[in-house]
Amino acid sequence: MNSIDWSLSVGKLLRGTAVFLLPALLFLLLFHQLKAAPTAVHTIIAVNTTADELNSDGDCSLREAIQSANTNDKIDGCTFSGSGALVVSVPAGSYFITLGSAGEDANAGGDFDLLASMTIQGAGVGSTVLDANLFDRLFDIDPAHSTSISVTIAGMTLQNGRPPLGSNGGGIRNFDDTLTVQESFISDGRLTGNSTLLAHGGGIFSGGGFSAGLGVVHIISTTIEDNSSTFGSGGGIYNDGGLLNVSGSTIIGNSAQIISGTASAGGIANTGGTTNILNSAILDNESDGQAGGISNFFSFAVMNIANSTISGNRTDGSGGGIRNSGTLYLTNVTITNNTADFDAQFGGSGGGIRNQGILHLKGSIIFGNTDNLTVGDANDAVQRPDIYDTTTLVSEGYNMLGVITGTTTITNGVNEDIVGIDPQLGSRTGSPPYFPLSLVSPALNRIPALHCTFVVTGTNPLFSHGQAILFDQAGQVRPDVSMQRCDVGAVEPPYAFVLIPFVATD
Repeated sequence: MNSIDWSLSVGKLLRGTAVFLLPALLFLLLFHQLKAAPTAVHTIIAVNTTADELNSDGDCSLREAIQSANTNDKIDGCTFSGSGALVVSVPAGSYFITLGSAGEDANAGGDFDLLASMTIQGAGVGSTVLDANLFDRLFDIDPAHSTSISVTIAGMTLQNGRPPLGSNGGGIRNFDDTLTVQESFISDGRLTGNSTLLAHGGGIFSGGGFSAGLGVVHIISTTIEDNSSTFGSGGGIYNDGGLLNVSGSTIIGNSAQIISGTASAGGIANTGGTTNILNSAILDNESDGQAGGISNFFSFAVMNIANSTISGNRTDGSGGGIRNSGTLYLTNVTITNNTADFDAQFGGSGGGIRNQGILHLKGSIIFGNTDNLTVGDANDAVQRPDIYDTTTLVSEGYNMLGVITGTTTITNGVNEDIVGIDPQLGSRTGSPPYFPLSLVSPALNRIPALHCTFVVTGTNPLFSHGQAILFDQAGQVRPDVSMQRCDVGAVEPPYAFVLIPFVATD
C-alpha cells in the first residue's frame, strides 16, 4: 500500500530550476543570529502628553522630555528610569508644535533643539506622528555647534516642516554631529529661499560646509517623501561635505529648484562629501536645475551606490537619474525610466546618467531612459537617453546599456558588457521598490560568482571594495544558489518554496 507524505523538501527558483536551498537557508539563519544584538541598558524618559509645553503642571511633554535629556535634570513631570544611554520614549499619538517662535535654539519653542546625545523613540511610523504645524522644522541637532553629540530618531513620522526663509533642513537639520534616522517617515518638509538666501535639504540637511561642519548621517529603513526646496538643492537630503549612508530606504517624490540651473538634485544632493547608498530606491524626484534623482557635485565628492534602483526621476537639465562631477562607483544598480531635459526648453542630456567626473560601472542596467531634444539648440541636437559621458568612464564589466550615443567607452561584447538589448524588466514592486527581471531576461546569470563583488571608493561602512555580494536589494540570496552566478541589476528573481509529494512504499 502506498502513502503520501507532504513535506517542505525542495526550494525552487521561479525561473523553473529546482534547487536545494538548505545551505542558503542555514546561512540566512546564521546571518540573522549574528545581527541580533544583546539588550542594551537605557535611561528612559517617558512622554505622557501630546501637548507642546514647557511648564510645571506635573506631566511630561515631548519638549520637556528633550529638555530633561538636554540638561540631564528633571523637568516638570519627566522622570528618569533605569541607567545608561538616554532614550526619550514617545508613545502613539499626534504631536503638534505650537509653542514659541521659529529660530530659537534652546528648545524653548519652535523646533525641538537636541543639545545632548539621546534617542527619540516612537511607537512606529503612522503611530507616533510629529507635526511641525507649518511652524518650523521638527528637529535641530546641536544648533550652536557647542559639542559633538550622537542622536537617533526612530519609529515615527515627521511631517509639515516649515523653517524660516533661507534656513536649511525642512524636517531635520544636523551640523557636525552624528544623526541616525531609522524606521521612520519624513514628508512634506518645505524650504523657501531666494537668489541670495538658498535653502537646502527639504527632508534632511547635514553639514555646514565641506571645510567646516562634517556631519555624519545614517538613514536606515526610512522613507523620505514629498519634501521640497525652492531656491536650493537636495529636495530629499542635502549632504554638505559630510558622510551620508543610506540603506534599505526609499527617497521618493521630492523636488528642488534653482533657477540658475546648478545641480539642484530632487532626491539627494552630495556636495563635496561622501555618500554611500545600499539596497535602496531613488524614485520620482525632480529638479528644474540639474540632476533629477541624485547629484554628486564637485570634483572631490565621492559616491558609492550598490544593489539599488534609480527610476522615474526627471530634470529640466542634465542627468535625469544621476549627475556626477566627482567620483562615482555603481555596483548592480538598475537605472531606468529617468528623463533629462524634461521641459525641452534649455537643453540637457543623459536621461540615466550625466557624467562629468570619474564613473565606474559594474553589473548595472542603464536602459529605457529619455533625453528630450530642445528645438533650435545646436548643443542639444543629439539624443543621449541612457548615458552622456565627457570625461572618465570605466567599465568594471557585466553591464547592460540601451543607447550609447553619449559615450565611446562602452562597447558591446567588451568587458562582458551588452549594448542595445532589452533587459526585460517587470513592473515596479517591493519595498524599497525595484524592477524584477523576467524569467527569460538576458540579464539572468550573467556574472560568475567570483566576480559578484562590490566596487567601492572612499569611506564606506556599508560595503567594501572586493567584498562578496551576498544579497540583492530585496534581500534575495546572491549569487544564485543553483547556477552560482549573479544577475545584472539591483535584484535576483525571488525564490519560492513548493510542497513536493514524497511517495513511500510500505
